[in-house]
Amino acid sequence: MVDVTTEALQTVKSALATFQSDIDGLSMRATNNADDITEECKNHIKQTKAEIVQVEAQIAALNKQIAGMEAKIEQATSQYSTFLTKIPQLENNIHSLNSRISALNSQIASLRSQLANTEDDNERQQIQEQINVLSRQVSQCETERSQLESELQNSEQKKAELQQTINSAKSQKSQCESELSVQKNRCNKMKDKLERLNTTFSRVEGDLNAYVEATKKFEGNSLDKVKHNTTAIEKCVESIEQYLSTSL
Repeated sequence: MVDVTTEALQTVKSALATFQSDIDGLSMRATNNADDITEECKNHIKQTKAEIVQVEAQIAALNKQIAGMEAKIEQATSQYSTFLTKIPQLENNIHSLNSRISALNSQIASLRSQLANTEDDNERQQIQEQINVLSRQVSQCETERSQLESELQNSEQKKAELQQTINSAKSQKSQCESELSVQKNRCNKMKDKLERLNTTFSRVEGDLNAYVEATKKFEGNSLDKVKHNTTAIEKCVESIEQYLSTSL
């Protein structure tokens, strides 16, 4: 019966030693786990912040592009308006020159008719001089008309190019504004996510700290009890051994 009791006490002592081995370092392991979780949370927050910075950079770039498109549209529109005024003026000038040339040609035709019906040499010479003067005026008018027609053609081509520039810039601006709306919405969502992450992290950090403190307290109390119980068992075993060694 005494041997059974001693054996049982040794079994309990062994179990306590195993329990002590399991408990020993529990708070350290809990601390390490808590640190790993905390670091993972911080990494998520850091990554979200980096993504927000990246999106905000995209938003700034889009705003810059839109401003550039608006300046381009404004400049092209101003130049376009200039040609809207200039082209009718050129057309009017060409029309006036055509009328002038027609009138001069009529005068020349009339003078040539007179020349054909005049036999007096002095009169013929005067008529021919008038024809020559009018012919030079016609030539000058035709040269001026040619220059104006060339300028008109260039102006109309430039006007068409400006219209294309305006349309293209407006299209690009519209695309940028659409993308800007997407990125602003994305940025707002990410900022909301960051706020939730920070709130959650604060709560998790508090819970982890409480968990670590609880494991430290549990480890300390458990080890104290194991030590106390182990000492008690050792004393019991020692008393039994002394009893067995005592001669009755």
